[in-house]
Amino acid sequence: LREVPSGDFFPRSQYAAVVVSSADVVFLLGGSNGRHHMNDVWCVRLLRRPDADAEWTWTCTSPHQEARRSANDGQLLLSKWAGRSRSSAAAVLAPKGPSSPRAMYIT
Repeated sequence: LREVPSGDFFPRSQYAAVVVSSADVVFLLGGSNGRHHMNDVWCVRLLRRPDADAEWTWTCTSPHQEARRSANDGQLLLSKWAGRSRSSAAAVLAPKGPSSPRAMYIT
């Protein structure tokens, strides 16, 4: 086991994680940063190189987005799932080709 270097995802608590072991990928979703329930998605990928040690990389695949108020009637509008913590997630893998998630479910 090796420690994954920290990325901009942290500090964070109560987030969901989905591991895709066949692709050396971990997806981290939502959670709380102490002030807000987040709705971002991060990918931590293990890059294997024949001429060097493997290296973990962090990528924000879907940044956090706050709800905004409608100018017409003041209702809150969300363009993605509501921020949450203490949630769960699962990935459905593609039946052929590289093992990358085809769909991700968040509850």
